[in-house]
Amino acid sequence: MGAKKKISSPDTKIKMIGVGEIGISALKHLRNDGYSDIEFLGINSTEHDLDDLIQGAFYHTEAILITASIGDGSSSDIISIMAREAKKLDILCVCIVAYPLASDDSNESKNADRAIERIRSAVDALIVLRNDHLQNLADTQQEISSQAVQDSNKMLCQGIGAIWEMMTNTGDVQIDFSDVKHLLSVSAKSMAILGIGQSKNGSAIEAARQAVNYPLMERDLHGAHALIINITASASDTRNDAFEAMNHIQKQTGYEDINIILGTELGKDMGGTTRVVFLATDFDEDND
Repeated sequence: MGAKKKISSPDTKIKMIGVGEIGISALKHLRNDGYSDIEFLGINSTEHDLDDLIQGAFYHTEAILITASIGDGSSSDIISIMAREAKKLDILCVCIVAYPLASDDSNESKNADRAIERIRSAVDALIVLRNDHLQNLADTQQEISSQAVQDSNKMLCQGIGAIWEMMTNTGDVQIDFSDVKHLLSVSAKSMAILGIGQSKNGSAIEAARQAVNYPLMERDLHGAHALIINITASASDTRNDAFEAMNHIQKQTGYEDINIILGTELGKDMGGTTRVVFLATDFDEDND
């Protein structure tokens, strides 16, 4: 994720929760990347005192971001329990998980698919990052994902960090958390797609192209009816470029009239780089 940076806690009370060994390790990577003031909670897959942990995790909280690997199935049970309790308390629950590499063991894939369905039925938004897609990275995409493609830990770290920054935007055009919560909570389906892209020459449209081709996405954007987009750039005169980038991402959905929340952080110290992150959701019924 580049040089270390000091990330302060926002006004919106969001907690990051790592479930299982890989989820907890992803949070450790985030701490090392400078997210030191964020509230973290690690839960082992064998925890038995979930009630106490949930009570502590949900205290004075508006949203939880959960990350895990779903290889063994036990993490999905914990995530589902936490998500259902969060809904009872009107807490937004966004989950990002790593899907295991394909293997000769068909049971592992079946277990992972069942885990995804359990989680989807409980959370407000579920993002699945597939380890298999790491093998298909093009040379032009290598640098973008260089800090994430080494293993599931860094992949989840990059993903959950991007979501956090999107939801806590403090730039010139801020993303309102209440709007995000409404958009995700009223979506007919919890399936969500995360895209991350960047341009070293400061081009927002180039970063948008990279984001829509983010190699870890579970599927493409076609059929999405809702987008949350955050654009961060060094230059303060890229507002028009930001709208062009937004329009490019929207075109990939196949629809002209969709719900879009756009946030921008222009003039930030990015070393000339422009970064685009989006979350797409509310897909058509026939786009599972």
